[in-house]
Amino acid sequence: MVDESKSSLSNASSYEEMAEFWDTHSLADYHDQTYELEMTFVSAANNPELEQGIFKLQLDLQEYESQHQMSSATFYEQFSQGQLDDREAFVIWAGLYEMLLENKVRLMKRDA
Repeated sequence: MVDESKSSLSNASSYEEMAEFWDTHSLADYHDQTYELEMTFVSAANNPELEQGIFKLQLDLQEYESQHQMSSATFYEQFSQGQLDDREAFVIWAGLYEMLLENKVRLMKRDA
């Protein structure tokens, strides 16, 4: 089963349906329905557990960013200032973002 945020253009309910859709369609036809997304990839060479944890958090955060079409940094700023409600998904998103920031600080201290 495919999450709605993963199939918004194709309306696919599985990865197979999504693949079939994109085999016969061009992203250029849907350019006006897309948005820019920044992605960061982390190597797991020096500290596999910490860096893999950061990578997994980034993947989880990308799901929220895609679903709400907002960066985690923007979301967290608005959430922290009380501009967004305390629904469960937002509390989880904020927690994931805080863990990411904490892990990045740990990684920077290790590399210093």
